[in-house]
Amino acid sequence: MQRWPVESSQIASVGYDAANQVLEIEFKRGNAIYHYAQVPPEIHEELMAAKSIGKFFNAEIRDKFQFHKLEEVHASDEAKADEESGDEEEGITPRTAHPDSGFSEV
Repeated sequence: MQRWPVESSQIASVGYDAANQVLEIEFKRGNAIYHYAQVPPEIHEELMAAKSIGKFFNAEIRDKFQFHKLEEVHASDEAKADEESGDEEEGITPRTAHPDSGFSEV
C-alpha cells in the first residue's frame, strides 16, 4: 500500500486502501507500521485534513478500530523522522496486537 508523508511529530506516513477500508499508519517511534481495519473513507479524509494528525488519531482511530502490526521500519528511517519533526502534539502510543491474532480487538 502506498503511504504519503504527513506533518506530525508522531506519525511519519499514512496510506489507505479504499476497496478494503484498511488504514495504514507508519509511526515515527516504535519502528512500526500498523493496519487498522474497517476504517470508513470519511475517517481517512478527516485524518488527512486534520490540523493535528496525532490528536485526530488519538480521538477518532486509536481504540476504535481493529488493528495489527504490519512490519518493522528501519532504525535509520526513525532517526531521520525524529530530526525532521517539529510540530507539537500529544504523544501517540499504538496499542500492541496479540501475536497470535490478525487484528487486535479494541
